[in-house]
Formats: sequence, C-alpha cells, structure tokens
Amino acid sequence: MRAWLLLVMAGCGGAAVPVAPSTPAAVLTFSPLAEASIEEIIPLGNLNPPGHTFPSDHIYFAKKPQGVPLDVFAPSAGTVAWILSRESECKLMVRVNDRLNWYLDHIRCDPAIKQGSVIAAGQKLGVTTDPSHCLDLGVVDLDVTRRFIRPDRYPADTIHAAPPLRYYGGQLRDRLLALVHRTDKHGTIDQDAPGAIGGNWFLEGLEASDSFKHENWSKHLAFVHEAGEPAERRIAIGGTIAPAGVYRVASEFGKGGTFELLDRRDGRKRAMMVVEMIDGTHIRVAVDGGTPRVYAR
Repeated sequence: MRAWLLLVMAGCGGAAVPVAPSTPAAVLTFSPLAEASIEEIIPLGNLNPPGHTFPSDHIYFAKKPQGVPLDVFAPSAGTVAWILSRESECKLMVRVNDRLNWYLDHIRCDPAIKQGSVIAAGQKLGVTTDPSHCLDLGVVDLDVTRRFIRPDRYPADTIHAAPPLRYYGGQLRDRLLALVHRTDKHGTIDQDAPGAIGGNWFLEGLEASDSFKHENWSKHLAFVHEAGEPAERRIAIGGTIAPAGVYRVASEFGKGGTFELLDRRDGRKRAMMVVEMIDGTHIRVAVDGGTPRVYAR
C-alpha cells in the first residue's frame, strides 16, 4: 500500500471522530472540466451497486456531450502522489500538503504526468474516458474523520473523505454549487445509526481487512438516503441476498421490519424485504421469502 495511505490508516482503527466542523480554505481554484461541459454535479453519497452499494466517497461531474473526450484540468497545484493505471484509464492522486490530497478518476493521463510530477493549478492532466459518463473528484482531508461504527472496515480515502465543493471559493464555488440539482449540495457518506438499521452492513463473516476488496462488493448492504436528498430513503443491495440494485422505500428504517422494495425510478413494487435486528451490530435479512442472511457492522 502506498506510504501516504499507510500513515492515514494507522489512525483509523479506533472510535469514530466527528467530521471537522471548520470551513476549509479555498484551495481548489479550477473546475476539472470546462463548466460548459458539465451537465450536473452529483454530491457525495451516490449509490451504484455493486461497486457503490455504500454511499460514494467522491462526487461526480456528469459530462456533456456523452462519448466525446473532454480535457481534464488540475483543480489545484500539487505533486502527483500516485497513479493507478487500468486498461484504458487511470486514477490520479495529487498531494496538496501534509493534510490534504485530491484525486480524479476515469481519465486518460497525458504521458508526461507521472508519479512525482509537480503540477500547476489549471494544468491539463489528460482527457475523460468512456464508457464512464462521469468524472470523479474526491478530496481526502486528514482534518476530516467520518463517523462509521466500524471505521477499521474502511479505506483511508473513505474515512477522511470531504465534500470537494467546500474547498472552492468565490464565484467559481457558487457556479459549481448551482450545478448540483439536489437539496443537500454537498451530500454525506456516514449514515450509520447506532441501535438502528440505518447505515452500512457487511455479510457476517467478512473480515475487516477484506471488507472493500472487489470480490466482496456483493456482500455489502445499505439502508441510507439518496445522494443529496435526506428525505429519500433507499436500500442498496450488493448482490448476495438479491440482484444488485437500489430500491426506494417509504418506511422509516428504525430497528427493522418489512419493507416494500420499489423501483428507484418509477416506484413500482419489485420485492419485499424483512429485516430483524438481532442486536446492536447484527441484523437478519431475507428478500421475497428467500434464505435469511446475517449482516454485521
């Protein structure tokens, strides 16, 4: 694991600490995409199982037009900490200072951009890629710590995930916020409710160190709200107890019960879920009379 992440992970195993309430400095000064090319910005907490059964720890810049490579620009100056290369795209992490990093995902980096490269604010880093219809922007701030019941299950980028648009200032911030078509312009990811079923759950038996491995995404289950819409309740299923998907629910989560799983878009009934809270850290879940499975915090 990268050295910077190892240092962060060392502080993540204890009790949850509230998100830092102070207003961050305006350290991001450029939009990663030309503003005319942004259809919408989706705040923290987007759901897209199985990879994002839990609320996502980054925001999305939905692109227009689709299928056309768009130039990607550095939101601030910094040093490239690492590049995660995949088949046709990469994820780029940039270190701003000892406390703050940001990253962009689903880009094709310019060949000159390498680990250790010093970049300038507004510098072109590459172009967007498809089939992803969005550009991801995440901010990792060591002065922010998310309130998960089991923080040892989460990677450092998630534990210290901050709302990126808070790090902009002035008129640019206002213009970007106007592109967030949600009630909560920044969103949230840590929705664990002690003594209730709200929040994130892992299939019983999944080791903490394995919780976010690609092959275990299907073992996630979440009782949360829609990104940026606190009044809109959702159940997100990774795939173990039912096909991966996100469902609307009308009932409060509370300590469990029977839930109608409604289509996320048209509201049609798709299935029934029964949730029994065994104790403060375990629930038993069944869908449409199937075999019950136990999930843990």
